[in-house]
Amino acid sequence: MRRREAVEILTAACRRAGALSVATMQAVPVWHEVAPDLPLHMDMLGAMGSASSLGLGLALGAPGRPVVVADGDGCLMMQLGSLVTIGHARAANLTLAVLYNGTYETSGNQPIPGAETADFVALARASGFANACRIAGADELSRQIDGLIAAAGPNMVVIDIAREEPAANWPALSMKKQIQDLRAALAAG
Repeated sequence: MRRREAVEILTAACRRAGALSVATMQAVPVWHEVAPDLPLHMDMLGAMGSASSLGLGLALGAPGRPVVVADGDGCLMMQLGSLVTIGHARAANLTLAVLYNGTYETSGNQPIPGAETADFVALARASGFANACRIAGADELSRQIDGLIAAAGPNMVVIDIAREEPAANWPALSMKKQIQDLRAALAAG
């Protein structure tokens, strides 16, 4: 599956669930092409590996609303300890979607450590996630994503995607403005 296909499925599921969403690194440009009008969304820019932590904060701050984080495998490797923190916090409304291609794509497609041996699903389960699975195809992701987001979590879905060249066109974004917009949208109900 290509990243765009996975992001299309994730954004549609976020829209159906009324979820808060976070995207990071290579998911950001695609997310904004696919769903530029998704109101409860923000990007984690300039802090590779921190999307899962931001998602946890949103989940704890808005426990009545689903939170979906589109993270990368390379990003998650940079802050792997966040899995233990998420498992410990038991954020029932958090779903971490890890787009897995085995590389640090943003910096030139270098292999991530453990690309052939590390098991994010096993790491999530050992860290206290309620649900964790790996999905390789778009049809399977389409069938399962709504149930995963609705399930009491924290939840992780590792989504196998093809290796691609890093994005060339990035949206001009201000995290400060995204935070202000998100705060206003949540306050409005």
